[in-house]
Amino acid sequence: MSTNALYKYGIIQQKIANYLCGMNVGDKLETFEKLSKHFNVGRGTIQTAIKELVSIKALKYNNAGRNGRIISYLNYEKLIEIAGETFIIGVMPLPYSKRYEGLATGIFKTLNNSIGNCNLAFMSGSRNRLKALLSGRYDFIVVSKQTANLFLKENLQIVEAKQLYNHSFIKGHVLASHIDINSIDEIKRIGVDFSSDDQTTLTNITFKDYDVELVPIRYSNLTDSIASKKIDGAIWSADNFSIYNDKIKILETISPTSSMNETIASILCLQSNQATIKFLNMYLDENTIKSIQNQVIEGSITANY
Repeated sequence: MSTNALYKYGIIQQKIANYLCGMNVGDKLETFEKLSKHFNVGRGTIQTAIKELVSIKALKYNNAGRNGRIISYLNYEKLIEIAGETFIIGVMPLPYSKRYEGLATGIFKTLNNSIGNCNLAFMSGSRNRLKALLSGRYDFIVVSKQTANLFLKENLQIVEAKQLYNHSFIKGHVLASHIDINSIDEIKRIGVDFSSDDQTTLTNITFKDYDVELVPIRYSNLTDSIASKKIDGAIWSADNFSIYNDKIKILETISPTSSMNETIASILCLQSNQATIKFLNMYLDENTIKSIQNQVIEGSITANY
């Protein structure tokens, strides 16, 4: 087999392994004819690739007559390795709070203690992270469950690989204002980072019955804008209040929604990347992440991500 043919065969094996990561024992394996059309290669290439996966014990199936081939065994670890998804990169919010540092540390440690490796990048704005995922720059993104639900309705290309626990993403939200504001009725200019769907949604809900001007401001600039009275206030993370100065105060606590979805971390992937979805689903252990996150928040361990 020529070098070029070997390369093409390797690519097909990767694609089939990725496809199989989305299957379960008991599922029907498509015919070689259908698979060859799906992957746009010859039937013989598919047959050889499947035979190789069986020979290395990554796949087993039974011939069931009219029902075709029924999968009886899948070694997901081998399939993930063959699919080339043992090194992945995720992106989450900037780690400005102990809660985010703990979440980042938990994700980083659990995935790097598995069969693969993970690196994390950081980016403000859930919309910015979604664009980065859809462009293929990252393998997964971390957003709130509230934002995840919105993105899943908008984009058929993405799926939720993992949902974590209450307060894994954020403790809650507060309405912060400068010190001269004494009630929500006095707020006329409210800062909003429109790339953050959580903040935008909560701002719209909180001020739906008030006559206010929504002022576009980057999330990282909100505190300075409040302190300088460029704006009267903003919805802000309760975890982040420790960085406030004497020119800013909490005006009121924003009540969480009944679902608590804004406090829950959700991990999204491209639907086409079945190997990464399986990898995250297998190795992101909620209890381990929660334990690590709490230890970082309490200061008993140092954040490492």
